[in-house]
Amino acid sequence: MKNKDEILLFKRKVSAKSPYPKHEQALRIALFAHFQNYEKFKAANRLFDNFPIFSQALQAQLDAISILSILFEQYDLPLVKNSCKSYVKLPEDIVQICEISIADELKMILMYDELLDICEDKEEIKDAFYRLQADSHDKLLPMFKTIVYKDGDALTNNKLMDKFNEFGALANDISSGNIDPQKINSILGSLNLSMLSGAALGALGAILTKEIKKDDKE
Repeated sequence: MKNKDEILLFKRKVSAKSPYPKHEQALRIALFAHFQNYEKFKAANRLFDNFPIFSQALQAQLDAISILSILFEQYDLPLVKNSCKSYVKLPEDIVQICEISIADELKMILMYDELLDICEDKEEIKDAFYRLQADSHDKLLPMFKTIVYKDGDALTNNKLMDKFNEFGALANDISSGNIDPQKINSILGSLNLSMLSGAALGALGAILTKEIKKDDKE
């Protein structure tokens, strides 16, 4: 059974057209996103016979679902339905799944950036979102990088991850109003875009553009 706000949940956007208040929309979006990851890693576990990295990632999603479910109970809200299983489609290659997972965790970090702005007056929700965002940044991303960026490609891919970090720093500059066209051109010119999967490239672009979209005039 699907959620009546399923389209908004997939878009991960808070909308004035939603029947739910903003803080409830934020919780629904976060829980649905972790349901998506849960189904992805459950499928990966089946595909690769409980490969350790997917088992750890699956447990991280269960922990996140538990944290968010407690908040739903605390605020007396109905839980989001997990309708994500039918949408899961994975390649039969561990490295490719980890590449997809890197892009997905970058998107999770961006999602929590936006949701945190919406929940300024809800300290319990903000605290949970900060912790879950930190898990994506500090635990899950490094874990998937160990599979994707290793062996003969270590030097090249270390440089590539430096570029991810540069884009993140540039996004921070943009958010504070410090837009430097020369810096943008320098980063784009030195990045070999052909080395990135489509999913990773999309996530990288989202890091750069998310703050610009907040204010068209700026």
